[in-house]
Amino acid sequence: MARIHSLEPIQADSKVQELPAVAKKAIEEVVGKYIEGGRAADSSIMKPAFHENAQMSGPAEDGAFSGPIQALYDFVDSNGPATDLDVRIVSITISDERAASVVLHADHWHGKNFTDHFHLLKIAGTWKILSKIYSEL
Repeated sequence: MARIHSLEPIQADSKVQELPAVAKKAIEEVVGKYIEGGRAADSSIMKPAFHENAQMSGPAEDGAFSGPIQALYDFVDSNGPATDLDVRIVSITISDERAASVVLHADHWHGKNFTDHFHLLKIAGTWKILSKIYSEL
């Protein structure tokens, strides 16, 4: 039988900081565009949240998928509204005021549950998602 050890909490890197309320709200609004677009089955709603060269990655039958974010747009536009979609942001982390990561749980997205990991950069004063990594729960 495996033995489980209790670990002491790890001290946060001093460069990683709690989000100021304004930055947190701006990041939540960007992620909110993604959620709104999914619910409405309309990628044009979520596109402004993503950088034009954003990438999406996740597990696939042959190992892993990684490619342009257009794959997400195509999925959203072709699968109809996700009216039962229930989403909650699990965490938002920011470093050096220009880079952030967001983890969210999306339940009931066309009968499936996902964890999404987003990486964002603040470009010309605006937060943009540069990558999305998903896993099905």
